[in-house]
Amino acid sequence: MKCVRCGGLVVSDFIMTYEGGLNLLKCTLCGRITDTLCEINRANPPRPPERRGRKPNFALKEIKRKLISRRRRKIFASN
Repeated sequence: MKCVRCGGLVVSDFIMTYEGGLNLLKCTLCGRITDTLCEINRANPPRPPERRGRKPNFALKEIKRKLISRRRRKIFASN
């Protein structure tokens, strides 16, 4: 198997952890380490989460602009 980054030789490596074993693929030249789950996620990335924030209210901005312009008129008219 060839490395995607450098084109070097990729070997299978098994690492034992407290949670269990992990089968990895490691490049002998550049040291890039990948596993099957990483490759699957790169090929099919998960969808971004839906936007749950507050949606902008353009009508409210227009009302605020009108109020500010009225205040300015009053200030300039009184001088």
